Amino acid sequence: MKRSSFFQCDKGVAAIEFAMIVPVLSLLLIGIVDYGMFINKKMQLQDLSRTATQYVVQGGSDEDVIENIIATSNFYTNAQAVGQTINVTTEQVCECTDGNSVSCSSTCNSEDYMRNYYIVTLGSTYEPILPGFDRVTLQGYSRIQYNP
Repeated sequence: MKRSSFFQCDKGVAAIEFAMIVPVLSLLLIGIVDYGMFINKKMQLQDLSRTATQYVVQGGSDEDVIENIIATSNFYTNAQAVGQTINVTTEQVCECTDGNSVSCSSTCNSEDYMRNYYIVTLGSTYEPILPGFDRVTLQGYSRIQYNP
């Protein structure tokens, strides 16, 4: 008659190994999903800033860019729904060809010509899924040259 020892029994080993690896795999999966959501939000913020600059360059009013483009975007609507704010900064900058900033109402030297730029900077935060991690500040920036 063969005796079976407790330490020699291998029934249920796969279940125990699975139970040990599931938490590690779960944390890894949550981290990957969280990072993907972070990248997605950053890309949406960058795209919104680019859309706002294109609006002005294509003839839209600088005063209307927040109302017509940013406030009507899905990104802005979703941020407002969860109580987040989006910081919006718009700016018109003029430079001569030598790179010196000048007032947009002035002129450059006779050999230079003035370049007009429209800049939109958007700021928001990202709250990670996993507790214990700090919020991350996101920024979308777009600068485009145009002829008024």
